[in-house]
Amino acid sequence: MKKKLLSLLLAMVLLLLLTPFAMATEDGNSSGSVGENFSWSFDSATATLTLSGTGPMPLHDPHAYPWTELWSEVEHLRIEEGITSVSAYAFANFKFIRDVQLPDSLKSLDYAAFQYCAMLEEITLPRNVSTVGQYAFFGCNSLVMIYVAAENPDLYSDSKGVLYSKNMEILYLCPPRFSGGYVIPNGVKRIASEAFRDCSNLTSVTIPDGVMVLEERTFWNCPRLKWVSFPSDLKKIDFGAFSGCSSLIEINLPEGLEYIGQSAFSGTESLVSISLPKSLTFIGLSAFSSIYSYDSGHTVHITYSGTKDQLAQVTIEGNGGMEILQRSLVHDNTPGSKVYRRDQNGEKKLYCAQCDSYLTVDFADVPEDAYYWAPVHWAKNRNITTGVTETSYGPDQVCTRAQIVTFLYRLAGSPSPQSYWKNPFTDVSPDAYYYNAVRWAVFTGIAKGMTETEFCPEALCTRGQAMTFLWRYCEMPEYTAYTGYFTDISAEAYYYEAVLWAVDQDITNGVGNGKFAPDQICTRGQIITFLFYM
Repeated sequence: MKKKLLSLLLAMVLLLLLTPFAMATEDGNSSGSVGENFSWSFDSATATLTLSGTGPMPLHDPHAYPWTELWSEVEHLRIEEGITSVSAYAFANFKFIRDVQLPDSLKSLDYAAFQYCAMLEEITLPRNVSTVGQYAFFGCNSLVMIYVAAENPDLYSDSKGVLYSKNMEILYLCPPRFSGGYVIPNGVKRIASEAFRDCSNLTSVTIPDGVMVLEERTFWNCPRLKWVSFPSDLKKIDFGAFSGCSSLIEINLPEGLEYIGQSAFSGTESLVSISLPKSLTFIGLSAFSSIYSYDSGHTVHITYSGTKDQLAQVTIEGNGGMEILQRSLVHDNTPGSKVYRRDQNGEKKLYCAQCDSYLTVDFADVPEDAYYWAPVHWAKNRNITTGVTETSYGPDQVCTRAQIVTFLYRLAGSPSPQSYWKNPFTDVSPDAYYYNAVRWAVFTGIAKGMTETEFCPEALCTRGQAMTFLWRYCEMPEYTAYTGYFTDISAEAYYYEAVLWAVDQDITNGVGNGKFAPDQICTRGQIITFLFYM
C-alpha cells in the first residue's frame, strides 16, 4: 500500500513539473512557467506580456498556451534575450497588441506566430532572424512597416517596409497596409506565395523581368489594384494569383506565358480587356470566372495573338472554356489585306498594298500572326512611329494622349511649326517630343486640353478619345451608321458622332455584345491599328 501511495505521489510531482504553472494575483497580474527553461508574466497596469527563457519557445496547442486567455488584454509584448523562436500560433488572435520587442537571440518566427494581430503597425526583425514562417503576419491588416536590423545577413527591408532576402532575389512579404503603386526592383527572381495578399490599398505593380512564376495567391484580394506590368519572361500564373482584384481593368499577358492556373483571375469583375498570347497551353478551372458568368452581364474584349488552330490546342478546364473561345478575336494577315507577304524574286517579303511598296521588318515583339502586325510595320515605314526601342514597338503598352497626337502629327507629314501655333498648356514643355504635335493639334482643332491650362500629355488615351481625335483629323465627316449601334454611348457624349463615323469606316466594330467601351484604355497596338484602317 505504501509503495502504491509513493508511486502516485511521484507521478503527481512529475505532472506538476511538466504542466505550465500559472498564478494570478489580487492586482490582476499573472505569471507562469513551462518546463525548466521558460516563464512568462503579465503586468495588467501596463498591459505588458513578458516572456523569458532560453532556446526555442515550447510548442503548444494553439488554443492552450498558458497566456492565451489574456488575448484581449495584452497591448505590449516583450520577448527577452535567450529565446530563439516564436512558436506557431503563439500570439494568434491577440488583436490588441500594438508593439512587439524581439531579442537578438531570436532566429525564427514560426507558422502564424502573430496571425490576426490586427492592431500591430510595425515590427523590427533583429539581426539573427533568418526564417519568417508562412502566415506569420497574416491578418495583421494595420501592419505598415517591417524593419530589419542592418546586421542581419539573411533578410532586408526597403524604404517601403517590404521584406526581401538579403540578396534581393526573393520578395517575401509586402505589409498589408501598404498604399499606392509599387515597382519591384530589377534582380528579383521570385515573389513568394501570398506576398501581396490582402494589400487592400495597392493600386499598381511593376514586376521585373526574371520573375518566371507568379505563385499561389500572390496578389489575392487586392481590391484596388488597377494595373499590372508583367515580366516578359513570365511562364506561369498559379492558383488564385489575382483572385479578388476587383478593380483590375486590363490584362496584357506576355508572349511566352504557358500556364494560367485555377481561379487565377476570378473576382476581377472590372476587367474590360484581356490579351492572351499564342504561347498559352493551359487555362485552369474558373481562371476568368467573372467574365464568363452567363448572368453577370459583363462584356470583356479578349484578343488572342495566335491563329484559330493554335487556340483550339489550348487546354481549358471546366465551364467557361467555350465562352473564352467565342469571345476571343483571332487576327489573320492574308493576301487581300493592306499589308501581307508577297513574292519578290522567289522570296516572300512584307508588302504594303496601300503604299505599293515593300516594307522592312524591325520589331521583335510584333509577330506576324498578331492583329497589329500589318499596322505597326506600315506605321514604321511611314515614319509614324519609331518604337519604344530600335528593336521593339511595345504593342501592349498603354497609349498616352501625347503619343496619339504625335502619331497623327507624323501621319500628316510633321508640318513645319508656325509662330501662330499657341501653347496654352502649363504641362507641355518646349523640350518635350510632343511639343509641336500638341500645338499643331490644338491649332487644327483635332485635340483640346483636359482643362484650359492642362493638356495632360501622360494621361492614358481612351477609345472614346481615340475615335474623336481620328474623326477631327479627317475633318469630321458625316456618317450613316445606325444611331443605336452601341448601347453604351449616348447622343450627348462628346465622342458619339466620332464613334458612329468609325463604324462607318470599319475602323472599329466595338468590343462585342452591342458595346463600344468608350472608357477602355487603348494600347499602342490598338491605336496604330485604328490609324491603319482610318
